[in-house]
Amino acid sequence: MNNGLILGLMTLLFLGLGYLGVPVAFALMAGVLAATALTPVSLPSIIGQMFHGIDSEALLAVPFFLLVGELMTSAEVTQRMIVLSQTLVPRKPEGIVAAYEMLVITPAISNLIRENKTYRIDSSIQTGKKEGMFLMDDSLYRLWK
Repeated sequence: MNNGLILGLMTLLFLGLGYLGVPVAFALMAGVLAATALTPVSLPSIIGQMFHGIDSEALLAVPFFLLVGELMTSAEVTQRMIVLSQTLVPRKPEGIVAAYEMLVITPAISNLIRENKTYRIDSSIQTGKKEGMFLMDDSLYRLWK
């Protein structure tokens, strides 16, 4: 079987299983197993290459990051995240002080980011003062007074 057909079968199997709701890792593994069954490479060689790749720290980090991402999603950490951006500005008696902007990730902010309406975030920060949000301009004004 030629490489193009094997690659097409892997892609079709991966996309089909993904469409059916199978987790990505299992769909990917099914595609790889189907492709290895159709290649002339021996099974001991394939197993040897799999164990050779296990020694790579980068490959070991992938499942860890997937697990951490899943844990963060289930604990709704991203809903509680606070974004703080700052800049250092000169001030005569103290030297340099930080001026900063505070953004709390609320459902409204999440929707603006998801819908790519980031130009509206400043107005959401202004209306979100009760959550502790404020703009860089507010911080600069406080430092100026």
